[in-house]
Amino acid sequence: MSGESRELLLDAADEAALYPSSHNAQPCVLCAAESADAQAALAAASGAAVEARALALIALDPKRCLRTLLAHRVEMLLSVGTYLESLVVALGARGAGARVGWLTGADAQADARIAALVPDGLEPIAALVVEGAIAEPLRARAETRRALLARRHTDRGPFAPEPLGDHVISSLREVTSIAFPAEADRTAALMIEDPAVKHAAAQLLRARGAIDFLHAAAWKETYRHIRFTSTPEDGLPIDALLGKRLTVPWRRALSVLLSPTVMRVAGPLGLARSMAAEASRAVEDAPLLIYLSFRDAAPSVDAQVQAGARLQAIWLEAAAHGVALHPFSVLVQHDDLRAELARCLHADSGRGFFFARAGRPLTETPRAPRRPKPRERVRII
Repeated sequence: MSGESRELLLDAADEAALYPSSHNAQPCVLCAAESADAQAALAAASGAAVEARALALIALDPKRCLRTLLAHRVEMLLSVGTYLESLVVALGARGAGARVGWLTGADAQADARIAALVPDGLEPIAALVVEGAIAEPLRARAETRRALLARRHTDRGPFAPEPLGDHVISSLREVTSIAFPAEADRTAALMIEDPAVKHAAAQLLRARGAIDFLHAAAWKETYRHIRFTSTPEDGLPIDALLGKRLTVPWRRALSVLLSPTVMRVAGPLGLARSMAAEASRAVEDAPLLIYLSFRDAAPSVDAQVQAGARLQAIWLEAAAHGVALHPFSVLVQHDDLRAELARCLHADSGRGFFFARAGRPLTETPRAPRRPKPRERVRII
């Protein structure tokens, strides 16, 4: 890899670090292939020339992965997809063509060879091949999306009640991934405005959403990711989680009130139900609900990664219209709730993986933090 190609990859990594991930865990690691062994292995697995402009590996860091629920594995693979989409967008905006050449599970021999390349127990998921220049229309499209990487965000505050309009909703439904242009064949996107359907989803969240706080192991893991300081680098800042800025005394009080020890006592006494009821009101009042699902009830690893890329494309398209998303993951994390949600939404068969309200924020809420200097965390293999 030339010095110019290395800088290209590092510059793109700086911007791709803005990708969304469950609990803002930021589990993805970019590994740049510079050794002859790494380049040969990735080129062979990706059907690329060893002389490609750059070859890189995207891996998951087990130390930063959620793992309590089975659905957390899906969320981590979706995070790889949102990261890949962001990386390909950042490279494309610089005129560099990039494609995903290998995804884990494609070939056992290639998988084993690639697994031997990564350090520190990282789990390799995908290989990225950076080749020649891209056509101008695609570069312009990537440039537009690159500008949205910093504008995309999760917003848990109040949304304006006005409808988003047919043009916006259509664009959210039809937008496609740049990293995986054919991905839309593997997932379905449902945009919900019908008040009766929104009411049904809200009632489900009110009735069953308390499990988000009452599942002891899952809440313990969530709590580990809540940040009660004013300058976090990852996780869920309590200000962003509640959609408003809090004083230091309030943060300290909430660090106790929301702790697993207190939640074990206060949760069953009504605290969890109260928090679920508040979330249900936000769902019912939302201008739009978004439900994404796999067409296959048992999606492959590559389907899950590609779904994450489509999710990021939708999120960036929302940002282009001044729209924010607020996910309610609890309704797709448990098999029975996921099935009941699909019935409420009159969704087709398949497996739901993302459910959120969408709207234009009425207030400016804190954005999720990011660890500094992403380029310095790129591994060389």
